[in-house]
Amino acid sequence: MLLYSTTGGMWTYPVRITYSIVPDGTSIGGTPSNLQQTLNSLPDWQERIEEAAAIWEQVANINLVQVPDDGAPIGCSGDQQGDPSFGDIRIGGMPQSLSQLAFAYLPPAYNGGTNAGDIFFNTDQSWQTNGTNYDLLCVAIHEFGHALGMAHSQIDTADMYASYHGADQSLTSDDVAGIQSIYGTPQPEGSNTSHNSALNITPDINGLGQIAMSNQDISTNVDTNWYQLTVPASTTGNMVVTMQSSGLSSLIPKVTVYNGNLQGAVLATGSNYGDTVSVKISGVCPGQTWYIKAMAACSGPGNIGSYGLLVNFGSCSQAAIAPPSIKII
Repeated sequence: MLLYSTTGGMWTYPVRITYSIVPDGTSIGGTPSNLQQTLNSLPDWQERIEEAAAIWEQVANINLVQVPDDGAPIGCSGDQQGDPSFGDIRIGGMPQSLSQLAFAYLPPAYNGGTNAGDIFFNTDQSWQTNGTNYDLLCVAIHEFGHALGMAHSQIDTADMYASYHGADQSLTSDDVAGIQSIYGTPQPEGSNTSHNSALNITPDINGLGQIAMSNQDISTNVDTNWYQLTVPASTTGNMVVTMQSSGLSSLIPKVTVYNGNLQGAVLATGSNYGDTVSVKISGVCPGQTWYIKAMAACSGPGNIGSYGLLVNFGSCSQAAIAPPSIKII
């Protein structure tokens, strides 16, 4: 029996929900945030927050993207989604009652201003990042769930259960069913899942000798996307292939380039959530065939999300793929 519950709220554009960690001193209703000062002694505390976002991205048709935060007061005027100054979900902390660990504002339509989805940790609590009480990752998963539209579950093993019950660092089937009832499941982007069905991207080469493909997706933990191209005429020199998750998702990318015989593999592997990686092949010649394999660099959180594929044969620099234009006032 699934006993999750949802709030009825959700983000209008789940293709890119941003989050940011506010600088210390950011006003939270007149109280300065002191989250970073409180947690800086803990190893990898920011990575645990990034991991919590990636855990939800693993199971739902959403992309969660970390962006900078300019420190404007919480609840200031601005765009509800897509504001250039801070994330849709802003994360801070201040002293609270010892009876609670953290709280989060619900997403639209329950909160329509810039504080929709914002998360605040209790900096008077004793936080840990090693799987002991109180475990930051566990609580971050729970609060991200609220920020995305989840309410509390009646199942006491679920991460969305109302009370802390130990360091639950993964979602239960109840949590997964709840978030998928709001946003659906990750959607496959194409059928180019093997070299035999590789997508021919040669026609996409522009006059500068470049390719820029947005809206590509890794949608399962075993998904691979294959591409094939032929070096254009009058091209001699380098080929740079880039797999960009930065600004697009929490995916940790891995890209491999093979020659026309599917040999000579050269790869680049990301190490951070929302990374961008590149492979450089020297001495390419017109008419050569090359294969590109794009996939996740890991099997856990960070193994699902959107990315962009860039190829550059030319001597001109190539701009990163811009995130989708999203703005909700």
